[in-house]
Amino acid sequence: MSEQLETVRPEIAGRSPGQIAWMRFKRNKVGVAAAIVSVTILMLSAFAPIACRILGVDPNTLNLEALDSSGVPKLPNGGISLEHPLGLIPGTGRDLLAQLLYGSRISFLVA
Repeated sequence: MSEQLETVRPEIAGRSPGQIAWMRFKRNKVGVAAAIVSVTILMLSAFAPIACRILGVDPNTLNLEALDSSGVPKLPNGGISLEHPLGLIPGTGRDLLAQLLYGSRISFLVA
């Protein structure tokens, strides 16, 4: 009697273009780092009021006591301190970080 043995071939699983792109993206360390920075900026912009409240900065507060008579911040490096992480805007004395967060929020809402 002759028995035939059938070999079972495993099915080759195909990958979609999206799966291939995702695998390539995960291997690209610079791309992943750029994506993390971009998402962080988007989230900070989207939640600017909450971020400003947590950081203790207000975009509308005039810090005139931190400016000299010509409108330049008295503190070194443009008014950079723990209270104002990116410094003050010369002339107005407003916090630069708060202005950037609110400005980027408006820009992303328009786009």
